[in-house]
Amino acid sequence: MSESLKKIKTGVKPLFRPRNGRIIFGVCAAFANRYGIDHTLTRAMVIIGTLLSGIFPGLLIYSILWLFIPQEPLASKSIDVDFEVVEEK
Repeated sequence: MSESLKKIKTGVKPLFRPRNGRIIFGVCAAFANRYGIDHTLTRAMVIIGTLLSGIFPGLLIYSILWLFIPQEPLASKSIDVDFEVVEEK
């Protein structure tokens, strides 16, 4: 089922860690993309929350989210690849 069809059926984008536009593991970018929040604002909230929690709990939660949020699937479109033709003599 395509992502656009899932969005139409559920009304919400699926939660995926994007392949592009992420800084560390893409957890903040995943939430920002899903809920339409600015990536910088999401990252700032995570950093502040991590510092206020005493660092370890914030890092633990981030690590667990990194393990359980799936990475964005590869696009179903074909990838353009340039091949160089080499003729043997």
